Amino acid sequence: MKMKKLFLLLTAVAILAAAMFTHLTEVNAEGVTTITLYKKYADRGVFSKYGETFKSEWRTGSDITSIYPIASTAEEIKIDGRHYQDVWKEAWNAFSGNEGCKICYRVQFGTSDGVTVDKMIMKPGDELSYRAYLENYIYDDIRVEKGVWYSHLEPDETGDLMLSSMKVTAGEKVDLINTPIKITACVYKGADEFDENGFYKGNVSDTVTLVGSAASLSVNVDSGGTNLPLLRDRDDYTGYGFNAGETVTVRSERPMAGLYIQWDGPVNEWTLSYDGKNATFGKNGFLHEYVEIPGGAKECIINIPATTRICEIYAFSEGELPDWVQRWEKSLEKADLLVFSTHADDEVLFFGGAVTLYCALGYRTQVVYMCNYWNGEKTREHEKLDGLWTMGVRNYPVNMDFDDHYAESLEYAKTIYNYEKLTAAVAENIRRFKPQVIVSHDINGEYGHGGHIILCAALREAVEKTADATAWPESANKYGTWDVPKTYLHLYGENKLRLDLRQKMDVLGGLTPLEVEKNAYLKHESQQWTWFYVDDEYEYSCAAFGLYRTTVGNDSGINDMMENIVSYAEQERTPEPTPEPTPTPESGETSVPGTATPEENPTETPTEIPAETPDATPEGGKTDPDKGTKNNAGRIILGIVLLLAAAALFFFVLVPLMSKILNRKRK
Repeated sequence: MKMKKLFLLLTAVAILAAAMFTHLTEVNAEGVTTITLYKKYADRGVFSKYGETFKSEWRTGSDITSIYPIASTAEEIKIDGRHYQDVWKEAWNAFSGNEGCKICYRVQFGTSDGVTVDKMIMKPGDELSYRAYLENYIYDDIRVEKGVWYSHLEPDETGDLMLSSMKVTAGEKVDLINTPIKITACVYKGADEFDENGFYKGNVSDTVTLVGSAASLSVNVDSGGTNLPLLRDRDDYTGYGFNAGETVTVRSERPMAGLYIQWDGPVNEWTLSYDGKNATFGKNGFLHEYVEIPGGAKECIINIPATTRICEIYAFSEGELPDWVQRWEKSLEKADLLVFSTHADDEVLFFGGAVTLYCALGYRTQVVYMCNYWNGEKTREHEKLDGLWTMGVRNYPVNMDFDDHYAESLEYAKTIYNYEKLTAAVAENIRRFKPQVIVSHDINGEYGHGGHIILCAALREAVEKTADATAWPESANKYGTWDVPKTYLHLYGENKLRLDLRQKMDVLGGLTPLEVEKNAYLKHESQQWTWFYVDDEYEYSCAAFGLYRTTVGNDSGINDMMENIVSYAEQERTPEPTPEPTPTPESGETSVPGTATPEENPTETPTEIPAETPDATPEGGKTDPDKGTKNNAGRIILGIVLLLAAAALFFFVLVPLMSKILNRKRK
């Protein structure tokens, strides 16, 4: 009887141990639970995560990108001289139960000739059906011998292949692709992870959306049959003058979707003729102007309305324009930040940190220059725009009507400039843009420049009077009055503020505001000979300001110019609630006084997205990296519980029972 009990107990322990082993085995059999698409940057020695979109030029026969799937969630992976195979295996093998896991791809795009591509790439050759538009070259980087050259997989290759990296190349008909290209890498183990149509329905995938940027087209430009090569030499210093009534003809072998024109003087309204149509541009006076040509055209004519100059003409195909193409918006109606700069380059050297930082944070930023260069070095007008665009300014700057002259003191500057006219112009711009915050020059003119000093003096007088309608009544009648909430001066010694310009920001492409500001200063090519430079730790630090005047209280020390300020965008999002009308009580009823319930803030209408083929990719195109971990954690906990139960059974039941049996045998 005792032996029977012992047998039953041993059986129970065995069952518990088997259950524990089964659950622990399931933990190990989970497989690869995350995959991320990376781009290789050999110059930086890293694999870096793609963003949700990747923009590049799509030109027939040229590579668009190469995609490297890795079982990791790191933002960047250092290569450290390793082969992709080593990086891939290290990440892949970190997942227990990875045996049998494979990678496949899904490719999706549409074309203007009515073709919709939605294809799973499970093996070499699956990509051939759309090759005329897009060439996908699949590699097995994992089963190859390191150090030996290898090529992409051929359509007829079979065997135990591991699809890994993919090179994406523009096909002969790439110009007909009229949607972004969506490429998804998926990890799978069996057929049950695909739906009845063969599309992946698992949850381990990652997606990148490829967006084609517009190609810069080769063009011929002439006027009256005379070739104009200087309009294509990419040099702001060169160009041609034209008289009213003359024309400039631009021709391209490929359809032009738009022209980017850099004028070389004040711009008047002008017309563009193409395919029997006429369109009017130049209404905003933008010196750098991008104009769209709906439907595209291989020939277009610029009709010159008045004497002017052009220094550059670029033509682009369909697609997203390169970042350097400036698409200016009109000057603001209301500005969160208004910068008064004496010269082209002061806005970068001294105020560029504030400009870049607050543009990146979404504050509406307007720049006003005291000096223009139409009577001097005109290229500096181009440099203004190039620098501002680099820092993130998108609303066109304003020039006051003063030429650039050097002065060594305020007294001498007042002999060059009409101080009363300057102060009135500053006041007018304050009333026009109704800024929340103003930033301008050091009282002492930084290095003592009289032009900086006189602008600062005019500003300090203006901010005290712009709320008074009797001061400069002409601008008060035109724009109303305005009392500026906060005014900061560069290097001001009281109420000091120091901007943090060394934090990397995603909106700046991972750069810091200081790095962007330095790039912007390089756009001022004519000034690179000077001893000035951009930095936050020298005598003329671009981070050092002081609060000169405030109507909203002093700063608390958090080094934020927008402290105690509600941006215009925020004000527009949260309008003052309109009380509901109090109903008139009917006869015999008593009216109860109280506050009407305000209506809820209006919700923005979501943008409609055209319906696509159902996509099994998880929301956002990403897998949940914690999903496998959570499942594993549950199984591990259960295994531990079973192990503790088996141990308790062994020590508290089996051991005492065995002890009794042995003692009786001794007796």
